[in-house]
Amino acid sequence: MNTKQVNINDKWLFILVYPAIGISFVHIGNDNPLMELVRIPSYYSDLLIAIAVIYIVGFYLRWVFQRIDKRFDWETQLKSQIKYQLFWCLLLPAIFAVVVEIVYLALLKIPLAESSIFYLELPLIIVFLMVINLIYFILYFQLHSKNFKIVMEKRRMENELKQENFLFVKQGNQTIQIPNSSIAYFILKNKLTILVTDENRQFLFDKTMKELMDTLPKSQFYRLNRQLIAKHSSIKKCSSTETRRLKIELNPPLNEEVYLPKAKVSLFMNWLTNMD
Repeated sequence: MNTKQVNINDKWLFILVYPAIGISFVHIGNDNPLMELVRIPSYYSDLLIAIAVIYIVGFYLRWVFQRIDKRFDWETQLKSQIKYQLFWCLLLPAIFAVVVEIVYLALLKIPLAESSIFYLELPLIIVFLMVINLIYFILYFQLHSKNFKIVMEKRRMENELKQENFLFVKQGNQTIQIPNSSIAYFILKNKLTILVTDENRQFLFDKTMKELMDTLPKSQFYRLNRQLIAKHSSIKKCSSTETRRLKIELNPPLNEEVYLPKAKVSLFMNWLTNMD
């Protein structure tokens, strides 16, 4: 259940769509030319009633969909939500519109048998309601799908950060554990992968750089070049050069300078600045 109020942009329905639907209800099925219609007094009352009913139903649908959004979870209760919607957003407003039409005809003393309510107005009402229901469904579904993806991505990154993983490295004849939180970077020297910790301790590691990138969390580690994979926290400083390359200073410092080609600067900076 969603307890937070979610706002969608449905103002265009009330400004553009509903007036057009109200006018179309009066003109569809009417064979009289427009110039003759405007001379008939009942034309204006028909127009007023049609637009009034459309707006009442429109505000009602907005209110119901707000309740649906609070009551149902869009990811797990979609079937229940659709059943609820069929009754409250389709059947009930259709009955309301038909009852209003019948009362209006009675006030004009037009026999129900002589009206087109059941073979023209009612089908139009059903089509109108289905279209508006579909529009609201799409608006809410798109919004929640986008929010759901954002939330899931943030949770994934948070789990990566919180989870304390360990790598096994060699120290003489022993194999010891090094937590990810202690790793500064990996560097390739003489075809050997060296793990460097925050305290500048170095350990031999028995995986290639490609194998490392397949296992390390992408949100924390970045491959700067063929010989170097650095953790986010180990990147001390970045500065542009005259050739538009990016000079990167690491902590602990390397004995060699690290440069990032200008073609890769944008992607790297996006990773660096969007780190949560």
